[in-house]
Amino acid sequence: MQKQVLLVLFILLTSVILAQQDSVSIKYDTSEITPINISDSDLESFQNDSDFNYEIVEKNAPDWWIAFKNWIGSVFMKLFEWIFGIEKATGAFNSFLQILPYLLLGILIFILIKFFLNVNARSIHQSKKNQALVGLSEEEHIIKNENIETLINNALSEGNYRLGHPFLLSIDTSTNDG
Repeated sequence: MQKQVLLVLFILLTSVILAQQDSVSIKYDTSEITPINISDSDLESFQNDSDFNYEIVEKNAPDWWIAFKNWIGSVFMKLFEWIFGIEKATGAFNSFLQILPYLLLGILIFILIKFFLNVNARSIHQSKKNQALVGLSEEEHIIKNENIETLINNALSEGNYRLGHPFLLSIDTSTNDG
């Protein structure tokens, strides 16, 4: 068995070593380069063409929407400058700000997993302790654990016919048949 494992490892290692060999050779272009001369008339045709005019910006969104987004952005910037100051954060606060997005992402992923799976996080660790228990109703408990005949006789002797009623029906039908 050990020889077979060593043989497989040897084959895998040799294939990895052989895969590292470079079989591509570099070919250099030795042809002469001739520059293209562009005249002023050629440049004017490009300058007059609207497809090559990059200074005009087309507005895709309404002006009020852009102004509203800029206003919201400036309000947030003023708020952050008021809270944190204008200077760049240094020290432990800078480290905290660098870790904060990852912490928020981790919390978001945890909340999403908990929401979609609808799993109690503690039950994952305590799954062995949480054995499923069946709850018995009062009637089932009496049938499983008590002597029904003594309960019926006690109910009849006390005159509590309401307690013995379900059990009396079964006794009456059995006595009428025989």
